[in-house]
Amino acid sequence: MLSMRNHPIIGGRKNRTVIPEKLAFELWMDRGSARQAAETLFNEYGEGNNGKPFSRKAVEQAAKRFVLWNVQEARDMYEAKYGELNDEVWYEYLKKLHNYNLMFYAPTIITKWREANPEAYEYIKQHS
Repeated sequence: MLSMRNHPIIGGRKNRTVIPEKLAFELWMDRGSARQAAETLFNEYGEGNNGKPFSRKAVEQAAKRFVLWNVQEARDMYEAKYGELNDEVWYEYLKKLHNYNLMFYAPTIITKWREANPEAYEYIKQHS
């Protein structure tokens, strides 16, 4: 008999692979697409899911999670590669990530993000 923890539907997958979020973001910037980042993760770093590359969407979500939870570091990395970003452009991107993730995160987690990123949240409140 399966325990709840190991049950494939109720307890989630037992062998879940976690995508390295920072690396996903770096590769997405370097390669220009999430699909190419997924292929690089698999071919050069051996990171994949059950012997196959991660999906484009999975890599994209991991990279966006990195941006959302590491706002200043992600911006610094982006600006180092592509040059200085206008605040409005950056905050509009964060607004999209924030609003999309409201569907997935518990209110307490969203509150922690808002407290950790007051400038971004103030922009979101004013422009929503």
